Amino acid sequence: MMKLPKSINIIKSANEKNDYLGYVRILDLDKLKTYLHDSHEDNNLYIKVSVKQDLQYRYIINLEVKGELSLTCQRCLGEYKFDIDKQLDLIALNSIDNISNKEGEFEPVILDDSGKLDLYDIISDELILSIPQVPRHAVENCSEVSDVIEFETAVSS
Repeated sequence: MMKLPKSINIIKSANEKNDYLGYVRILDLDKLKTYLHDSHEDNNLYIKVSVKQDLQYRYIINLEVKGELSLTCQRCLGEYKFDIDKQLDLIALNSIDNISNKEGEFEPVILDDSGKLDLYDIISDELILSIPQVPRHAVENCSEVSDVIEFETAVSS
C-alpha cells in the first residue's frame, strides 16, 4: 500500500478515473497533533479517495478514512483509543462564492488555484470534527480516576 500524496488534482483525477488507496501517517496531519495523547505511536490511517464528475458537471469526492487515534482520556489522563471509520461525500468548488443550496447533500471543499485539493487538511479537519468533545473511558476502565472525579461522582449520586 502506498502513502497518499498531500494533494491531488481533482479535475485530472476525475477525467482519468483515478482512485487513490493508501495510507497517511497520523504524524503528518499537523492540525491533529494537538489532540493526540503524549504516548501516541506513529500509526497510519487507511484512506480511499474516489473522484468523479456527476451529470451536473460537479466534481464529487468520496473519502473513506479508517484507523485508530490515541487521545487523552479526560478522566484518568491515560491513553484512550478511538476508532475511526468515516465515509464522506464532498463537492469540490473553486471558491466559497460557488456554494449554493443545491450542494446540501455534499460537504463543500475549496480547491486551490491550480485545481488541487489538500487531502491532509481535509482529513485532519474531518477527524477533529469526529473526536468526542470529552474523550474518556468508562469509569470502570480508567486506570486512575482522580479525587476530583470521585468527588463529583459521589456528589451527583
